[in-house]
Amino acid sequence: MNFRQIVLLPILGLIILASATLPNYLQEKNDEKERLLVKLVVDGLQELHYEPQALNDDFSARVYDLYMKRLDNGKRFLTQSDIKKLAKYQNELDNEVKEGKLDYLNLSIDLFEKRKGQIKNYYQSILSKPFDFTTKESVETKGEKLEF
Repeated sequence: MNFRQIVLLPILGLIILASATLPNYLQEKNDEKERLLVKLVVDGLQELHYEPQALNDDFSARVYDLYMKRLDNGKRFLTQSDIKKLAKYQNELDNEVKEGKLDYLNLSIDLFEKRKGQIKNYYQSILSKPFDFTTKESVETKGEKLEF
C-alpha cells in the first residue's frame, strides 16, 4: 500500500458511510456535494479498491441490480410503472457517473419518497377501522415471490 492509499482509504470509508445519508443531501438538492460524493466513491472504486472496477455497461447493470434490491427488496413500495421508469438507466449508470449526472439517483429517491407518502395514507385508512379477526387472510413476505 502506498501513502496515497493509506491516507485515502479511511476517507473513502467515511464517504461511503456518509452516503447512507444521501437521501438527506438529495432533499437539499445540493448537486455539487452530490457530484463530489459520487466522484470520490467512483475514484475509490477505480483506484483504491482491492479489485478495481471498470465503468462500463456491465458495471452499470450490476450496480443497478444491487441498488434496486436494496431500495425495495420486499417490493412493498415501488410500482411496476416506477420500475419501467428506472429500468431505462440499467446500462446508463456508467455514463451518468462519467458525465456527473444524478438523474437516476434523484428519480429513484423521488419515486420511493412518493410511494412512502402514499403508503402512509393507506395504513392510516386501514387502521382507522376495526380489525375483523374472523376473516382468513394471508400476506406474502418474501419479496422474490412478489411482483412490483
